[in-house]
Amino acid sequence: MLVNETELPFEGVSLKQYKKEFSHAIFTPNNKIKCSITIDGKTAEEEVVLPGNISISSPTFVMWNHEGNNDYIYVQEVGSDTTYMSLDSSDDINSVFHVPVEAYPKTGTQYILNVIVSNAVNNAFSSLSPESAIITATDRFNILVTTNE
Repeated sequence: MLVNETELPFEGVSLKQYKKEFSHAIFTPNNKIKCSITIDGKTAEEEVVLPGNISISSPTFVMWNHEGNNDYIYVQEVGSDTTYMSLDSSDDINSVFHVPVEAYPKTGTQYILNVIVSNAVNNAFSSLSPESAIITATDRFNILVTTNE
């Protein structure tokens, strides 16, 4: 599989997938990337718009400039359990998002605020194969939050 003329390695151990992490220096949110795959000498192409450009101005105020179609946030106490998961109430949240204060239940505790902004193209390359394929472009950002005592 090629992404903007860069070949992706195949990782077929548990999920049959092509996967690679790219730097923001190479791919900028809101730009389109072209993905192509060749099967039995025939090539199909798909495009996906890169989401993201995430910023966090406080532990409860998160935003991104370019929406995805599968965006979510979760908060996890360092070394412990998840205290908040936006997926519990919505499959896709929008920017600007207010993280509820209940996500940080203990004072004097460290939490990791994780923001995942993702854009997926479902049924990709369907002209070549009946197999279900999904192309996903994701921007991720996390910060360490320490609650006041």
